[in-house]
Amino acid sequence: EGSVDAVLLDLGVSSIQLDRAERGFSFRLGPLDMRMGKSTRQTAADVVNNYSEEELASVIFYLGEERASRRISRAIVRKRPFTTTFQLAQVIRNCFPRGSHAKTKRDPSTKTFQALRMHVNQELGELKAGLLMCERLLRPGGRMAVISFHSLEDRLLVKEFLWSCSGKRNASASGQPLHQRLHHSVDFGLSIDAAASSLPDVMESEAVSEGWQPSFSLVSRKHLGPDGEEVAANPRSRSAKLRVAERTSAPPLGSEVQGKAWSNGMLFA
Repeated sequence: EGSVDAVLLDLGVSSIQLDRAERGFSFRLGPLDMRMGKSTRQTAADVVNNYSEEELASVIFYLGEERASRRISRAIVRKRPFTTTFQLAQVIRNCFPRGSHAKTKRDPSTKTFQALRMHVNQELGELKAGLLMCERLLRPGGRMAVISFHSLEDRLLVKEFLWSCSGKRNASASGQPLHQRLHHSVDFGLSIDAAASSLPDVMESEAVSEGWQPSFSLVSRKHLGPDGEEVAANPRSRSAKLRVAERTSAPPLGSEVQGKAWSNGMLFA
């Protein structure tokens, strides 16, 4: 521990996987799979064909940030079972008025497919594990760079984690305790990755005791994004956000030493 100079976390999904219909990520005809690795037991088909309407709505709303989650979940339950991505995409598209997504030029199924992929692969749980592991592995002065591609990863985990560990934010800006938001976004009553949930909790409090020391310092409070030239060459980079922080000499916030310095609350529930 504490021997690594730098870590880069690229949270993007491989374009090769997305573009291969047989992997089950594409809107084109392919099996409703969406597993990053075959060792994962649950597929997207298992989720859409077996979850209750309420559970599906929660997955789609919290992980896809889809406002029409209840409408979509009702349609899925009514039309299931599903075996292909094309079948599912068609049902989701029919939940929206024609032309409603013309301005964004995105398929109406995009957010639901994102939510299912993230849930099947427990992506937020994996990110939680990765952030805490980086905190333990980096030496003082070592840097962690994280490239995120959608607001849920960036806002709820990367930004909040780095800002809290650097002492820039102790209370949720939205007024809702962060551990409650993460409970909905990472878990909401459904299973999360066991390895991630077994890691020590990182604490957040409104009042920090004198013994607490920040484990990271922000290299920049603002994220870096791609310029116009990069977006033109690689359209999928348009939503990328790069955040960088430098490890201090303080113990990790998840450690027993630092944990005692926080008074109440949890960053990761």
